[in-house]
Amino acid sequence: MFIWITALRFDPYCVPALVCLMFAGGSDGVPVEVALERLAAEEEVVPSVGVGASVVAGFGAELAAVDDGAAEAVSSQDEDERADAEADGPEEGEGSEEDEEASDEPTTWVSCDFSDVRFSAEFPQGRFGRCERGDDGRLILHLEPESMPINPSPWHAFTIESDEPRTIEIEIRSEHARTRYRPKISLDRTTWDVMDFEREGSSQFFTVEVGPEKVWIAGQELFDNNDYQVWLAQLEERYENLQRIQLGRSVEDRELPALVHYGAGNEWLLLLGRQHPPEITGAMAMRTFVEALLDTPVFSEAFLDRYNVLIAPNLNPDGVAGGHWRHNANGVDLNRDWFSLEQAETQAVDAFIRELLDEGGELVYGVDFHSTFRDVYYTTPGDYLDKEPDFSFDWLNMLAAAVAPNPVREIPAANPAQGNFKQYMADTHGTHTVTYEVADDSDRMLIDLIATHAARTLMAYMLVRPLPEVVVVEEG
Repeated sequence: MFIWITALRFDPYCVPALVCLMFAGGSDGVPVEVALERLAAEEEVVPSVGVGASVVAGFGAELAAVDDGAAEAVSSQDEDERADAEADGPEEGEGSEEDEEASDEPTTWVSCDFSDVRFSAEFPQGRFGRCERGDDGRLILHLEPESMPINPSPWHAFTIESDEPRTIEIEIRSEHARTRYRPKISLDRTTWDVMDFEREGSSQFFTVEVGPEKVWIAGQELFDNNDYQVWLAQLEERYENLQRIQLGRSVEDRELPALVHYGAGNEWLLLLGRQHPPEITGAMAMRTFVEALLDTPVFSEAFLDRYNVLIAPNLNPDGVAGGHWRHNANGVDLNRDWFSLEQAETQAVDAFIRELLDEGGELVYGVDFHSTFRDVYYTTPGDYLDKEPDFSFDWLNMLAAAVAPNPVREIPAANPAQGNFKQYMADTHGTHTVTYEVADDSDRMLIDLIATHAARTLMAYMLVRPLPEVVVVEEG
């Protein structure tokens, strides 16, 4: 067994998924029951093949229920299924003047001038609500959501300038929710460092050196609508078979950009991102995942020859521009709108899917990138769909073998009452999808490593799937 596991770790892409399944039940020698107890107590669980626990009959629901409590504890939920908690280093660049004006001008501008120190959120993704000077001289910035009720994911991004160099004390006070993101500082909007801070209740406290040069403070690195435009333009230029399309327009009439690759057949992989504006680590993972999908020797050529791919990385450009905590411009969580389809953004993707199906396309798989308080993969339970019930389980075991000893945690769950994209794909189109969640505080190099392996193992798995049957119609 040791020899096989070693082989898997060094060359996981060439091994059929069934080999991975032989070792799926083990984690680090911890029995499943003990692992579940640890998870419930929020102790450290570090399985090398974390999806193994969920294969035991009847344990999928328990895992989902356990994670619900954990998500509540950190006030950061997404996905749904009782469990969901639900985000890149920016590349500065300029698109056309038309793109910049249409895609990234925030709907509201906020600034605060204390005469000696000036705060501003007058830039894409910038956000705070109001500010005041406390009795002790501390400068207090209040974080306020775009609308209520809302998932408690307070976002902040602002700049500070001062006429003379000085040290100032700042309190970030979150309204309605405990702060989620550790404050980060940058002098150029490109290189970011986590700040030393103290937390008390729903506030964060820190000191910062400021002067005439702009200092950037934000919950995560900034990656805005213009950055997406630049990235997509670079991909389109680099890969001749990629076609830039516009899925539609947002509520505030911003472009919903996407790239499409057309393979030789009718099978489709769908990649979506940024339904929730602050979830930068999910955006990081998606960017690396896409680049690995397009540029892995041997695998990419074979995969792209067979499969069609939709890359839609920025489904909530209004929320991104405005520094929203969660919602689109209508105050709606897009990842709850996939059944009602009342929002322009979800309607655009649904229309694209229905058109490709009308033209004979087949949905094979979907990946929806998000962020939460830890790395986790929410999947559709194998027994929920008749089509390829072990798809997600098999692929994630291959991924676990590739990234060991880093854990790969799968939580299979289905909740037809929730209108998230994964449930929409399952209930409307009978297709498996994973909600790929990346921890807010994940090491940025580790995000890239895992995303690269995720793309490569998914390609390997999808390449050994049976080819679709070809119906031959005889003439006469």
